[in-house]
Amino acid sequence: MRRIQRSQDKEELVKQLTTGENAAFTEIWRLMLFSAMLGYKLGRREPLGQKDSGKAVMESYFANSPVWPGVLYLLGLVQTQSTEVMIATEDAENQLLTIFEEYANGGLAYLNEQFRGRTPTLLSILDIVNGVLASSGVRSPNLAEIAI
Repeated sequence: MRRIQRSQDKEELVKQLTTGENAAFTEIWRLMLFSAMLGYKLGRREPLGQKDSGKAVMESYFANSPVWPGVLYLLGLVQTQSTEVMIATEDAENQLLTIFEEYANGGLAYLNEQFRGRTPTLLSILDIVNGVLASSGVRSPNLAEIAI
């Protein structure tokens, strides 16, 4: 499988969220997985802009997550409405990764919009998740209160 790419215009946000003592995500692959789910929830599938292949993440990093294959296949099935993406071919794998990358890009774009002019923190990410859940009618506990 090819490496998983992201847009260069999101690099500053990726650095803010994954580096430093208060990083909200310990690894880029975790941020990408979160962003793809956020992008899907918001219906934001956005093609990648300029890419830096040196910043691409090896798919094997995602293997640390037991949900990775399921997320990848479910996004592909829902997006294409076809089981063709489940076939073990290079074209199908590329299509799955493109779908994932574009939803992750949409999620990162949304986070970028939300954090304009302020530093992202774990609590601010939890506030965003609470807001997204509330706007979709999902009743859930306040995640920021639980985290404290």
